[in-house]
Amino acid sequence: SILVGVNDALSMRRDRVSPEMFEQIYGKLISETRAALPKIRLVLCEPFLLPTGQDRYSYQTSRNEVWKRQEAVERLATEYLLPLVHFQKAFDDACRNAPPAHWSEDGVHPTIAGHQLMAEEWLRVVRGLMKN
Repeated sequence: SILVGVNDALSMRRDRVSPEMFEQIYGKLISETRAALPKIRLVLCEPFLLPTGQDRYSYQTSRNEVWKRQEAVERLATEYLLPLVHFQKAFDDACRNAPPAHWSEDGVHPTIAGHQLMAEEWLRVVRGLMKN
């Protein structure tokens, strides 16, 4: 499973990786991994962000950057015919039942409840693959 992208989106450094470069590097990672390990079964996981913690004040701007990386991961999953776990939707749905801080104190790193939610979503996607 690969889950990357949120740190690139939130970094305020001048050398932040652009969404285009992120997609290019990620595609190369997938391609090189498959070449080195032809029998590997990869699962892509989209980066996510919740409106809590320090970034809640700039959430919409940060969310737009994360969204660009989510789109890139979606394109790569389609291009390489890989399963994709939609963590953002799982967290957005969960936030209807409990506040964002229940799932992640800082909007990026999951709490125990957030990790459980992610595990359940990952298993739902992977179990669906096993049925096919």
